[in-house]
Amino acid sequence: MPRFLRLLEVRTLALLATVGAAVWGFLALSDEIGENATAHIDRSIILAMRVPGHPSDPIGSRSFEEAMRDVTALGGFTVLTLVTVVAAATLIYFKRWRQALVFVATIRFFAWCNWSAFTSGTTSGQSGSIRQALELSTT
Repeated sequence: MPRFLRLLEVRTLALLATVGAAVWGFLALSDEIGENATAHIDRSIILAMRVPGHPSDPIGSRSFEEAMRDVTALGGFTVLTLVTVVAAATLIYFKRWRQALVFVATIRFFAWCNWSAFTSGTTSGQSGSIRQALELSTT
């Protein structure tokens, strides 16, 4: 058997072993979570990220709390902006100016369409109440 086939076989076996170990670890962890065996650890981690004595108040400023909620949601303004900036910077780095411009313009256009569809039919006086309702629904 040629050397490159033996090397390919070893790599394939190593990859399969790694994937198998990851799946086994995931299933073992999910079994422990299902049995509520990790509740103490989960509670300790969550309370470590809260103001001592005030478990309903996360550590950090209001804007930091909102940014972390957006990151957790994986679709909020913070994540969309971060991904757009990184992708545009990558395109610019590889001197793909036109593609970067089209990419940013497209993201900006669809973000505007999404916001316009969300606030359609409201007047400027009502948009404040929508913002207040959104803030209340997330607290």
